[in-house]
Amino acid sequence: MSEQVKVQALKAHLALNVRNVAQSIEFYRKMLGIEPGKVRTGYAKFDVQNPPLNLTLNEHSFSERGALSHLGIQVASTDDVMAVREKWTNAGLLTRDEMQTSCCYALQDKTWVSDPEPTRCVRHEVQRQLDLVAAVGCATADDRLSLRVPADAWAASAQRLENADVDLGRPWILMHPGATAASRRYPPEHFARAARLLARRYGQQVVFTGTADERSLVDGIRAAMGAPSHSLAGSLTLAELAAVIARAPVLIANNTGPVHMAAALGTPVVDLYALTNPQHTPWRVASRVLSHDVPCKYCYKSVCPERHHDCLRRIAPEAVVRAACELLSEAPRVAPARRATLAIPS
Repeated sequence: MSEQVKVQALKAHLALNVRNVAQSIEFYRKMLGIEPGKVRTGYAKFDVQNPPLNLTLNEHSFSERGALSHLGIQVASTDDVMAVREKWTNAGLLTRDEMQTSCCYALQDKTWVSDPEPTRCVRHEVQRQLDLVAAVGCATADDRLSLRVPADAWAASAQRLENADVDLGRPWILMHPGATAASRRYPPEHFARAARLLARRYGQQVVFTGTADERSLVDGIRAAMGAPSHSLAGSLTLAELAAVIARAPVLIANNTGPVHMAAALGTPVVDLYALTNPQHTPWRVASRVLSHDVPCKYCYKSVCPERHHDCLRRIAPEAVVRAACELLSEAPRVAPARRATLAIPS
């Protein structure tokens, strides 16, 4: 603290969301070597003396919230709270007061300040990690993602495509319609319409990938698109998936693992981007990031809390097709940027 603001800081406060508070109590009891100072239904508090830490556990479903609830600094008095608020306000930070509020089964005075990310600025997750290692003196001259496809996987991918009746001498495009989090899935019927337009209007062979569990999703989209298509869902190893992505002229996918593999392999990507977290867009690769702006963006949820999925549902399939065609027209320019340095096992 500055000389103008004298504050007696007692300890750091860390509030975690946990799935099962009883199990977490047992874990932290062993880890910290102390008993919780307070236990209520769905709640526990550990007062750690060395280092000074107020650790609280709050039972919440992870489908609704992340693991970190909030961070704070516990001070001695309301005057200290006001002094900290004055310091933050003078520094140009926006604050919010909660006085005489019930929290952690106690009556408290609080002042809050929000991290500027992501509401006022966005720092990509890759940059965040680079900045982190830079703090200990590590740096790189090339900050692009990289991935090397093993030779046997490259050969196997050609055979997989041939077995699926894909003619690599004709135009084709890759679609990956799955994602682990429900909040990051573009509607299957929209995928079907985009695939139909690409096949019928633009003569593209549409090739689908996915996990074994996503076969039914892919089969449903293929049935609904009303045009010929090809599926590799459930038939590829991770290395073979990387090889297929590396071969693809363009990938269309939800914001999920294959998008970042495409970035590492230099494959242009149409990223159907749910606005759950703005820090995970394709890194250093030709791309079109499509979303529909919504008031509830940056929710960091795996399930849409508003249940409308508008940030994805309101992306028109025609916009997806247009983005893919733009990238296909740029393909000769972006292709030389493809690179491969980090190996994955076959």
